[in-house]
Amino acid sequence: MKNGIDICPICGKRYVNMGGGMCNTCLNDLEEKTEAIKAYAEKHPNAQLADISDATDCREEFVRQVFEKGGIAYPCSNCGAMIVKGNFCQDCTDAIQEALRERLRKLQAEKESSGMQLMRGTRRWD
Repeated sequence: MKNGIDICPICGKRYVNMGGGMCNTCLNDLEEKTEAIKAYAEKHPNAQLADISDATDCREEFVRQVFEKGGIAYPCSNCGAMIVKGNFCQDCTDAIQEALRERLRKLQAEKESSGMQLMRGTRRWD
């Protein structure tokens, strides 16, 4: 509801919704946490998301959202390369996908040689 009385989804209190989606208290808290995350990241450019989360007392997913919205680079969860979206850089994503494809090929080959076949999309061997 825009420009009316609403319930804050964060704290549950009633407030006049002026388009912010939450009460002023929670909105200010959100802005303060966002600034704390950015400040910590600037002072500690090699910090992992978990480190920033611990230092700022914010959930890791919220830290990631702040970085993605602001276009701020943060380290890949696997190799540490700087990224602006997701958990992994493109190289690590490609490597993980290739490793999974290779593992699936090996499983299919093993089962075919034993007379069984892995059915795609299921967890059953027929």
